[in-house]
Amino acid sequence: MNWLILYIGLLPLMVVRDLPIVAGKIQLSEAAFLVALIAVARELLRRRSPPRLTPVGYGLALFVGVSALSAAVSLNVRVSLVELMAYGYLAALYLTLVNAVRTWPQWLRLLECWVIVSSVVALLGVLGMLLAFVGVATPFATRWEHLFLIKHPFWAASSTFVAFPTPAMVYGYLHVGTLLALGFACGPAPAGPRRRLWYGMAVGIHLAAILCSYSRGWVALLLSTLVFLWQFRSRVAVALSHAVWVAFLMTAVSNELLALYNVGHTSIVIRDAPAPQPEDRRYFDYLEADSPLKQVQVNLTYAPFSRMLLRRAALAMFRERPWLGVGPGNFPQELHRRQRDEGATWGGLHVAGPWDPHSTYLGLLAEGGLAGFGALLGVLGLAWWQWIQVLRAPGAAAHRCLLWALLSSLVGYAAFGWYDDLLTKRWVWFAMGLGGAAFALARPRVGQPIGDAASSSAMG
Repeated sequence: MNWLILYIGLLPLMVVRDLPIVAGKIQLSEAAFLVALIAVARELLRRRSPPRLTPVGYGLALFVGVSALSAAVSLNVRVSLVELMAYGYLAALYLTLVNAVRTWPQWLRLLECWVIVSSVVALLGVLGMLLAFVGVATPFATRWEHLFLIKHPFWAASSTFVAFPTPAMVYGYLHVGTLLALGFACGPAPAGPRRRLWYGMAVGIHLAAILCSYSRGWVALLLSTLVFLWQFRSRVAVALSHAVWVAFLMTAVSNELLALYNVGHTSIVIRDAPAPQPEDRRYFDYLEADSPLKQVQVNLTYAPFSRMLLRRAALAMFRERPWLGVGPGNFPQELHRRQRDEGATWGGLHVAGPWDPHSTYLGLLAEGGLAGFGALLGVLGLAWWQWIQVLRAPGAAAHRCLLWALLSSLVGYAAFGWYDDLLTKRWVWFAMGLGGAAFALARPRVGQPIGDAASSSAMG
């Protein structure tokens, strides 16, 4: 258990030095994960018991297998092998949690530690924002230029100890912590009202930090809140759910309309870059107070930021290689190559630089084809079935509110996958692993008591 707690503590520290071949894919948290994996494997061998797999575990095994087939015929095998190892890591993370967490108190302890660490991250981000407004620079907030506020740069809480590369990643991490804090605040509070008050304050801190991140993740958070409210039957909860549903629809539609507007009308091109760069990389820069950057020009015919162009590129790759795609991880390089060597455009426009697809589902259609896309849908379908079984299980009734919180966070992030890449977010799969552990605890195998204290030695 101690190694998993350490993993939670290291998870927010995402900015590391690039390594050969794998670049920045290996994070500090991987060290704690490897020790936890070895400890769980050793305990299973000592007990001579098969590992818990769960339906989602089988689905992940199928997904990794299908991705291996796609990697074998990919346009760049080396790039695909690196991405394939990342998929295998996420599956191993899920299975490690399922087999490491053997009792409900252990499960609750991990959730509590997650909320504490996430609250610290959120608090530092908010404090960094407040200090930035009075002219005090800290490592907890990064300055960004916004398209519609070119002359009035604002600060976004996009890093904690310079830990998160982008505001979207700040939001993605805080999303899970927000829902878990809400689950603790609304659920049974055996420790008294003070504990409930602490979790309520944690929810407020998370919401403030998410607001400071200026991320479109509000779409996912609204949907998650709606799902969370479904468990309550009071008039207030029903009224809130209706209001949240309207806000969700308005936010989702506005995001799409803004994307369409960007395609036809706006973009940012930096003409006076601080340092010489390739032409296709002169589209964005972190603007610090002492930056030599002098000019930012709005160009009406060049749209490097538009997600719509990335979607068109993904669909074009899918149409050309519909069954197994261009290979895991190949989208950015293939996008760049086609524009550079073939002069490819997407609706008459092109994207500056080798961008990621910025959509789990369209990106997987391009990289994994119908086979990879279908395998991922299978994983999500099994996860949904697994959660329904947990919520119906009598053994999980005492933790129903927290289970709803976890479920709602994953449902919201699955929807956010239209705008973001779920397959690279460790916190999503850690939350999935906590759900798998709850499934194993609520539906233990015959002859295997769920309160087996002897297994706790596997967690340190």
